[in-house]
Amino acid sequence: MSYFSAVRNAFRLPDLRRRLLITGFLLLVYKLLTIIPVPGITPAMIEQARNSEIAGTTAFQAFNVLSGGALANLSIVALSIYPFLAAVELINNFIPIIPRLRQIAREPGAEDNLRTLAARLTIPLAIFSAVIGEDIALPLLDVERADFLSGLTVVAALTAGTFITFWIAQMIDSDGLGAGIPLIVYTNIIGEVPTFFANAEAWGPIKAVIIVLVLIVLVIVMIMLQQGVRRIPVQYGKRVRGRKSYGGSNLGIPVALMPANLSTIESGYGLMVIISAVLLYLLDTFPSPVMESISAGFLNVWPWLLFFLVLITTFRAMGARAQEENIAVRLQQNGGFIPGVRPGKRTEDYIRTVELRLAGVTAPFLAFLSVLPWLLQWLFELKEPAYLVLVLWVSIRIVVDFHRQLEAKLMMRNYEGFLR
Repeated sequence: MSYFSAVRNAFRLPDLRRRLLITGFLLLVYKLLTIIPVPGITPAMIEQARNSEIAGTTAFQAFNVLSGGALANLSIVALSIYPFLAAVELINNFIPIIPRLRQIAREPGAEDNLRTLAARLTIPLAIFSAVIGEDIALPLLDVERADFLSGLTVVAALTAGTFITFWIAQMIDSDGLGAGIPLIVYTNIIGEVPTFFANAEAWGPIKAVIIVLVLIVLVIVMIMLQQGVRRIPVQYGKRVRGRKSYGGSNLGIPVALMPANLSTIESGYGLMVIISAVLLYLLDTFPSPVMESISAGFLNVWPWLLFFLVLITTFRAMGARAQEENIAVRLQQNGGFIPGVRPGKRTEDYIRTVELRLAGVTAPFLAFLSVLPWLLQWLFELKEPAYLVLVLWVSIRIVVDFHRQLEAKLMMRNYEGFLR
């Protein structure tokens, strides 16, 4: 039975139908928020901002696409979910440095506790980004604020918009289909697909065929990496209790090449939002030719800075995954061992080595994927970056995750093998 037939049959199940409808409704609400401007902004101001000089820079256009057009609309959700993603990445980077964070990461329910800490850190990051946006970015967009009170209203609206977006993502995770943050990012960038194909007339037949082939190869590689698994062989010792024997089996630990919760591309964009805000603050506080040169250079080379951010964060995330999951400890507690590897520290080092080897494939690919829209623009002389690449990547992640959830829920209702 085809995947689409399975989705159609899933609508007959009340729980899955409810989750699908809740997810669609929440995404519709978020999309409507992207066209609601902050208080005090008129349509004339929005048009003036779109025609400003900074609106034509690569960084502004990229951030506008990643916010679903909310930035150009001066919307209350212009910051989108990216302050939270930056907070998550900052906390993950500080786990090896701060003992308290390291302790929290090893406790039961570590993922929920770290997510709560990231939500708290989002507050100052969102306020800082909103202040920079109101005090510095709006004047650069030729939009002047009237007084202090109106500026404070803009900051409050942008901060509230970030938490409304975060709340929508949380509701999708709990009451919807899950994958709330990828769905928010997908909703933001899906609007670029018509724009990408609208310019296809200027490509020519040869260039069009090459671009389509490149996209097909990319989709195949994405699916292979998303589904790829490295199995580590594990053997359990045989135990006899009374007249019954337990264990003595040979199994394998599946280590995903692309973990389901790995969102370093999205986190990289979140960090770039914070870095942009910091540079704008430094340029405004310490005006000098040097700072102007740094800011101008950043606007031109920020995709390559994004490349290195995604590369480093992916290596960090996958290198720390074995330690966070405590696979070696759980194996030792259950009488399991990897053939040829001593239990304990040696097993932990072996699993970490496997993770780092997998990261040697995953990290360069994700880093390459994060800047591929601009590479394709330069290579094929396109009018705009090929954001369709990011749309394909997020779509595949969502479809694969939804497929797994759908199959699991149908299996629970005695539909074994329904999707096979």
